[in-house]
Amino acid sequence: MKILNQLNLEESVKLEKLVYKENWLNKIDTIAVYFIFGCFMIAPLLIYVGQIRNQGHVGIFYNLLFVITIFGAYVIYRKATERKLIKIISNFKLPDIKIRVSNYSREENFAEYRAFKSVMVYTADADFNISSNFKIYYIFILKDNLVLFTIIKEQFKLNVPILFTHLKVKKDLTKILNAKSKQ
Repeated sequence: MKILNQLNLEESVKLEKLVYKENWLNKIDTIAVYFIFGCFMIAPLLIYVGQIRNQGHVGIFYNLLFVITIFGAYVIYRKATERKLIKIISNFKLPDIKIRVSNYSREENFAEYRAFKSVMVYTADADFNISSNFKIYYIFILKDNLVLFTIIKEQFKLNVPILFTHLKVKKDLTKILNAKSKQ
């Protein structure tokens, strides 16, 4: 994963988003996602409010167009915020946080990709995988009483962002990192 080699850790923590040098393929990929899902968002709206719409008949087809529009807008939003780090404040210090994140990752069957300094990176196979080279990367940046994380999918073409997994991971980690210690 090229992101890790060029990751500016201090700047990432300060800005609460991954800061790294993007190559031109990533930029083209981002533009392609914006364009394709922008079409998903705009085309149904044009059909829905345009002259094609029959004023007397609004059926399930038009409701489906509305759902497609919302989906396109959500994918664009997720792509725009993909590098934003999700912040979880913990009741624990750094060594305990490392252990808890590591245990959680093991329970979720994530493979450890790399761990250095205060960064832990785990991988999992991407959904609907064509090749085993396509992975989902779970990037955790750990500080005292603080975990910053994001999830990035890396594929060969059209890197559609993670849509809902980040919500589950945030909920699970919040529960794990704020649990009362049993002594």
